[in-house]
Amino acid sequence: MENNILKSTVNTYETVLCEQLEQAIDGEFSLPDFCPDAVRVLKCRAIPRICLTSANGKTVTVDGNVSVTVFYQDEDGGIFSYEYSYPFSKTKDVGQNIEGDRIFVKSKCDYINCRAISSRKIDIHGAVQITVTAERKNSIEAISDIDDPTIETLKGVCPATTPSDYAEKSIFVEEECDLQNGESGNSVLRYDGEAYIRECKILSGKVVLKGDMTVTVRYLKDGTVNTMKSLIPFSQVIDINTPGDSCECSGDVTVCSLEIEPKTDNDGEFTSFTVEAKLLITAETYCKNDIPVILDAYSKKYETQITETPVKFKKLLDNITDNFALKEEVKTSDFPIQRVIDNWFDIRLNESKMTDKGLKVCGDLVLSFIVKDEDGNVSYLEKKTEFEHLTELGNASGNLSADPKVIVKQLAYNLADANTVEARAEISVISPIYENREITVVTDIKICDTKQANGNGDTAMIVYFGEEGERLWDIARRYLSSAEDIKKLNGIEEDTLSKNTTLLIPVT
Repeated sequence: MENNILKSTVNTYETVLCEQLEQAIDGEFSLPDFCPDAVRVLKCRAIPRICLTSANGKTVTVDGNVSVTVFYQDEDGGIFSYEYSYPFSKTKDVGQNIEGDRIFVKSKCDYINCRAISSRKIDIHGAVQITVTAERKNSIEAISDIDDPTIETLKGVCPATTPSDYAEKSIFVEEECDLQNGESGNSVLRYDGEAYIRECKILSGKVVLKGDMTVTVRYLKDGTVNTMKSLIPFSQVIDINTPGDSCECSGDVTVCSLEIEPKTDNDGEFTSFTVEAKLLITAETYCKNDIPVILDAYSKKYETQITETPVKFKKLLDNITDNFALKEEVKTSDFPIQRVIDNWFDIRLNESKMTDKGLKVCGDLVLSFIVKDEDGNVSYLEKKTEFEHLTELGNASGNLSADPKVIVKQLAYNLADANTVEARAEISVISPIYENREITVVTDIKICDTKQANGNGDTAMIVYFGEEGERLWDIARRYLSSAEDIKKLNGIEEDTLSKNTTLLIPVT
């Protein structure tokens, strides 16, 4: 019998862990000698970055750092900033062995506060939320065909996006960037860096990724804040398993660390700066195929024992990018705004879920502005606004899931009046859309050729009164007949009865 059975290996990934960890930010640091005294702290901002994740048995360790930027004024009212890197290593016993599983980590800052203990020392307090997800690869030998005319099989397919391999690689980017139009600066006020993949393809059994890192530097020149944006391209080849030409690939990139160092001259001014960054690039290959399986089987002659195994599958339906705009007003009644010195935003996704209409995302957008009035006084303004957006899908039925990213593509503002800053954010929702299914497949079948199946005596034909919604397969299995023979004898083509009807059942 074994020689008549054909089996196929079915690979799936199952989420076995989704753990929320909290990393406290508690410490103090001293301003370096080249920074002036801090007389008044305006605001602090924290950006967490994950550098390395490892698993050892039931223990997971996440290493990273939190870049804390403190904006302050000196005794002359000048605006300055200093970035402090707060390293951390978080170890957690997750209660199960995840060594060898694929581990994904996301982080976001819950809150951050800071205060000046003295003119040279800053105290910081906050928390970072870390989400650790582990996926485990399962391989099941499912029966795909049986070559035996006495055995009836219910054949089906498992439509799946089958992950074949996953790899990650760290790269270092170093670039020297010149300020535009021969301009010069006195000091760097703030900088940000974002990276994204713009091209991912399979070439000669490897994954080739190309992307860009955008670096935004806000610098001071004689008390005036200027902005410099630089685009740094990068490319990388990753060795990864690519089973065939039908496979596809996807990639992602995370900024693990970023440092900006101005190249100052003897007068303390700079016309260029160096960028040093560590990027973590991930790549995944997957094959979009239909896996033939046997959903049920029985012998018309002998007693049959089958082993069934439920298998969870995830099918990639679509990759969506949906843009929407968010408008908000930031007001102050304490003083008239003369100009905006600096502005930034922080966005956080709080919830995402699939509805009967599409993908719904909810989150917070925090707008931050450092402004100056006509008398030269500097103040910090902040507005937190909640957003909710629905990305409508053409067919949102079924058990669907998503893994969205929400990013701000652009932030623009203008002074509507002396007390109001109007801000407009262009936001993008980027996400794969999956259909999740669970199918029970036959993984083993045993035929006892010494025991006859319970037949229908000497009867060659049975009259059966079928009801609407009944499957012909279930009727045939009950009487050890064949669904195909029932179709031919009764002149029907449907697998499920669309109405109450009388059937003739041929039996052996």
